[in-house]
Amino acid sequence: MRIQPIPIPDRPGAGGTRPREDDLVAGLHAAYTAATAGIPGPGLSLARFHRDVCAHTPSARAEAWALVDGEDDGGSGSGGGGGKVAGGYALSLPTSDNPHMAWIFPLAVRPEHQGHGHGSALFEHALDRLRAHGRSLLLTDTPSPARAPPSPARAA
Repeated sequence: MRIQPIPIPDRPGAGGTRPREDDLVAGLHAAYTAATAGIPGPGLSLARFHRDVCAHTPSARAEAWALVDGEDDGGSGSGGGGGKVAGGYALSLPTSDNPHMAWIFPLAVRPEHQGHGHGSALFEHALDRLRAHGRSLLLTDTPSPARAPPSPARAA
């Protein structure tokens, strides 16, 4: 497994991303979708994921990273022919307010790759990137799995 950057163009629509980068974004989206499959609520479409997660905004720069295995899957979710995306993360780095912080969303690992330390490796990589940008606070959102309804009171 290797962690590789997903290049993000400076201006949306400025020539767009190349097919390799689109494959990496699609692979990260697929990993996020697979990792959150059991969580209720609407998911993010690939187009919205690309726009909201893997793009710069006027007030923040974005970075995205893919965890790619060494085997070529020959199709969807590939890292440009170099293997399937097993997970990854994106960082949002504010440029005007709160220059000490960053947001990480998502940090996801496909279920079949969970339990092997990949999420920890991605998180450590994200912390290294945070420090490289001189940031000291990392924020995130975590989806909550569906909760079972409360059990009815038992008669004594």
